[in-house]
Amino acid sequence: MHEDEFEVKPDLVSRLIADQFPQWGHLPLRQLASAGTDNALYRLGNEMVVRLPRIGWAISAVKEEQHWLPILAPSLPTPIPVPLGLGKPGYGYPWHWSVYE
Repeated sequence: MHEDEFEVKPDLVSRLIADQFPQWGHLPLRQLASAGTDNALYRLGNEMVVRLPRIGWAISAVKEEQHWLPILAPSLPTPIPVPLGLGKPGYGYPWHWSVYE
């Protein structure tokens, strides 16, 4: 999609989850189709989604979302994603990433 995008494969996501969030390592993981091009999305179990930036310009959103979503959620009329975990770079993946409810 982008010339300099990082390819996020299912086996990489599985390894990151197992290493950094072992409590969820047994849950099934499946890639989700997405109309967006900045992040790769994976369903983790039945209740969570893993969101990993594919491109450098998307990385700043990870920490912003981790910070602001819990603050904004009580003031909004509709439910929004709840951050459950902040992943770190690893196994060749270069950026922070998120797990959401």
